[in-house]
Amino acid sequence: MKTKLLILMNCMLIGMSAANATLPVPSIISPVHGSIGQAVNVLLDWGTSAGATYYQYKLSTDPGLAGAVATSSGATSQVTTNELYFNKTYYWQVRAMSATDSSAWSVINQFSTLDGMTLVAPTNASTAQAVNVMLDWGTISGITYYDVEFDTSASFSSPLHQYQTTTSSYSYYNTSNLLFGTKYFWRCRARHTVDTTIWSATWSFTTLNSMTLVTPTNNATAQDANVLLDWGTVAGITYYDVEFDTSAGFASPLHQYQTTTSSYSYYNTSNLLFGTKYYWRARARHANDTTIWSPTWYFTTMNTVYQVSPTNAATSQSADAILDWTAVNGITNYDYALDTDASFSSPLYQYQSITSASSQVTTSNLLFGVKYYWKVRAHHASDTTAWSATWSFTTMNTTSLVSPTNGSSGQAANVILDWSLVTGITYYDVEYDTSASFSSPLHQYQSVTSASSQYTTSNLLFGTKYYWRARSRHSADTTAWSATWNFTTMNSMTLVTPANGAVNQDANVILDWSLVSGITYYDVEFDTSASFSSPLHQYQSVTSASSQYSTSNLLFGTKYYWRARSRHSADTTLWSPIWNFTTMNSMSLVTPTNGATAQALNVILDWSMVNGITYYDLEFDTTASFSSPLYQYQSVTNASSQYTTSNLRFHTKYYWRARSRHTADTTQWSTVWSFTTANYPAHVSPTNNAITVSLNPILDWGTISGINIYQYEYSTDPNFSSAVPVGTGTTSQVSLVSLSYGQTYYWRVRCAHAADTSDWSIPWNFTTLYQLTSQVVLSSPANTITGLSSPVTLSWQSYATAIFYEYQYDVNSSFTSPVTGTTTNTSQLTAALADGTTYYWKVRANNGSGYSPWSNVWSFTTDTYVGIDELKSISQYYPNPATSALTVVFKASGKRTLEVFDLSGRMLRHAIAIEDQQYTLDISWLKSGTYFLKVSSGTSVETIKFIKE
Repeated sequence: MKTKLLILMNCMLIGMSAANATLPVPSIISPVHGSIGQAVNVLLDWGTSAGATYYQYKLSTDPGLAGAVATSSGATSQVTTNELYFNKTYYWQVRAMSATDSSAWSVINQFSTLDGMTLVAPTNASTAQAVNVMLDWGTISGITYYDVEFDTSASFSSPLHQYQTTTSSYSYYNTSNLLFGTKYFWRCRARHTVDTTIWSATWSFTTLNSMTLVTPTNNATAQDANVLLDWGTVAGITYYDVEFDTSAGFASPLHQYQTTTSSYSYYNTSNLLFGTKYYWRARARHANDTTIWSPTWYFTTMNTVYQVSPTNAATSQSADAILDWTAVNGITNYDYALDTDASFSSPLYQYQSITSASSQVTTSNLLFGVKYYWKVRAHHASDTTAWSATWSFTTMNTTSLVSPTNGSSGQAANVILDWSLVTGITYYDVEYDTSASFSSPLHQYQSVTSASSQYTTSNLLFGTKYYWRARSRHSADTTAWSATWNFTTMNSMTLVTPANGAVNQDANVILDWSLVSGITYYDVEFDTSASFSSPLHQYQSVTSASSQYSTSNLLFGTKYYWRARSRHSADTTLWSPIWNFTTMNSMSLVTPTNGATAQALNVILDWSMVNGITYYDLEFDTTASFSSPLYQYQSVTNASSQYTTSNLRFHTKYYWRARSRHTADTTQWSTVWSFTTANYPAHVSPTNNAITVSLNPILDWGTISGINIYQYEYSTDPNFSSAVPVGTGTTSQVSLVSLSYGQTYYWRVRCAHAADTSDWSIPWNFTTLYQLTSQVVLSSPANTITGLSSPVTLSWQSYATAIFYEYQYDVNSSFTSPVTGTTTNTSQLTAALADGTTYYWKVRANNGSGYSPWSNVWSFTTDTYVGIDELKSISQYYPNPATSALTVVFKASGKRTLEVFDLSGRMLRHAIAIEDQQYTLDISWLKSGTYFLKVSSGTSVETIKFIKE
């Protein structure tokens, strides 16, 4: 019934105002009709109306808006309400307004405001909540305050009841000092100056009442004497209490009770008894309450120390073996015992106490090859652990040799004798000899401090087997000698370069051999004779600082033999194997590559560098025999392996070769190579066939190295018969000025030096930009039309500012041999055309300053050849083919003109006037081929085709 009443009232309102309203009625957007739970500062929003300058709205809890005042919202199409009542249904409508008009009121929409709050946390019936738990609820817009109350009574009536108010900026409240293990009830509501919501639903939560222990875990063992007692953090408290004891009832004389502030949820014990079970628990408290004690946990402290190294029964330990065990926290000292007797009762027994800062001790001067027993314990001010298990280890009794490896050969005369490093000793003893019993006159014995585990020999005999051994010692004992190893010294050299049989070696080739340590000199000899007995034999001694020798002035193309040996003050090696190499005897040319073209006139002749020479000789000529008048010979010092020519002839083939020499010999000439010089400069720009080029273009061409004069010319004639006079300059470009519009220009260039001038380059062309930018428009004959009779009238549309027109037609669409001409008219009659032939044509305009672009190219096709039976005035013509004369017989006499054309339509014989019925035409002057004879009489035109043999 209420809904029907609203509809009826809306209809009445719309009907009452419709008669005067012309503005569109605004459409309501939000809140949507019938919506619920709206905020008390809800946004009323509607669509704009065309022509409106402001809007009015009505808002009331009355369904008919009775007594509601029309309020202006200004130019905006929305308004935010303020402090509406909670849990009320509101009705509203809107209309558009202007200075002279208004729309009808919109339909009446309704919405309902919210009432009640939504609680968030802690969740209903939650447990183990902190005593400073945060009460949190959903935010509501458009209010001023939130009220929250909590109590241990569901009726909120106990002495512990609390009521709090927060501003609308805070949708939560932090409690403090709640009782432990207690159920609390809470609720909240929202309000503004006009109204207050109902209370929210009542939720409950229960606070925590016990602590959670963390470490040591319950029943943990082997705990330190300063074990850390750790428990879970509790928010909102002031102190933690912790107690521990060896009695589960926390009643022994060792009972301890400690309190920590809430910043520390742990406690460090100290000096607990070793191997003892302890019980512990914790609780939390604040000013108003204390939790119950946590469950009681227990742990057992450690009662032994665990050894680490040397591992039990370890062998080959050093005389300063490190005794190492697991570190123990919370102690003051470690005690250790060491002895060669498992009962720790021998005269060598050692007992030491060390601080807890280190869990290891370093022994010293232990006997070699002896078994030792050891144990350890820990203690603090209140207690001492049991002794650890007794472990044993055996010390080393020999030294391990490293290098040279046993049985090795090729060792240097100053070979390094190297053995494994042994710690805890004072000296190493080493001895070596050519006798395995170490009893020959060459026997040597050396002592080396423990700072180094090696000894360097000197001046050992070459090619000799040596025996050696080592031992270690300190002030209390000496090891046994190591095993005896042996090595053999080298007795020959290893040659490196040049490789045996190498060819093309330099005249100052470097003779290189492997470096040998422990010597004083190298001897090297080389000769052209394998027996080293020729007059060219050379013998050289080189100090040990270098293992190579540089020869000089060796003969070219010659095989040399060489060998080397080494020596010191006590012995000399055998000579090395004999190697050979052959010196080079020819040069390698590099650039220009053989057969290269377009080379500069000052081309650089380049060849491979050769070491050990004094000069390079070079010759070049235009003949391969190097015998022309242009022949040149040059000598170049060895500082450079190239020569720069000058003023070579253009477009000429040159031949060249090179050789090298020093004071003792000269190589053969290299292979003869050739190159050809450039003929003319290369064009760069304007590019060939370029269009719309400036009237002041720059002609640019590539430079040619070695010249200093360039010449250029340009013309509108591709044959340069009317060229602008030749220009000359020293740069590779020139600026032209004041060229004509739409004109095609041809250009070329050449260059010169003191001895020669190049050919002209192949011409390029470019077309300047058009002053007349649009094309001529062709009219007739229609494009691609066929069956036209010859001659044909070509027509086009008039072109504004044109003084004359140029036309072209050709049987080739590229216009390679066009018939061309000019006319001041907009049409042109062609010459006689061939039958059955397609012709292409185009036209452009000229205004006295330049041309327009060519028109589009159109085409037409003439009619197929008409047979003699179809001719109108001609009775017959013969012979066909003809050799020297063609006779034409007409059906009647009369005035006529005759013209001869070739297949392209070009007129070969101008009009001949005749009146006789028969006429013999002289064709002896024609070349063999096919031709057309055009016969004209008044407006009648006939064409016949004939062949000249």
